[in-house]
Amino acid sequence: MNRLEVIQASTKKLISECLEIRRKVFIEEQGVPEEEELDDLDSSFFNVIGFLDLKPVATGRLMYVTEKKMKIGRMAVLRNYRKLGYGTIILRFLETAALNLGAEIVSLNSQEYIKNFYINSGYQTKGEIFIEAKIPHIEMFKKIKN
Repeated sequence: MNRLEVIQASTKKLISECLEIRRKVFIEEQGVPEEEELDDLDSSFFNVIGFLDLKPVATGRLMYVTEKKMKIGRMAVLRNYRKLGYGTIILRFLETAALNLGAEIVSLNSQEYIKNFYINSGYQTKGEIFIEAKIPHIEMFKKIKN
């Protein structure tokens, strides 16, 4: 297995590549309306992108909720690269970034069908299933600092 190189997407070009991954996964595959997925907030978030042999294949972003809590969102891995551990690599990178930025807890809204991926990474569910972009989701959280 080739190693995924994950970096912060800190330029317009890299953010554009993140958006293209999200467009393919959320808009084209899952039918999320473009106006809901592409929210023009990416320039104010901590975005990451994963490259495999220089090809962008995975992304995610991080935002402040409070001083000690950050939220992970928009995690996506291109279809042909799923179930190879790349989502876990992106998730760990985001958790480490959150910890380095002072967070003690990270939260996220998981699509309900993928919640076990997050449970296997130490997340717990919170509340009831809700609908977001016509897709069932569940809020989840993880304590990242003891």
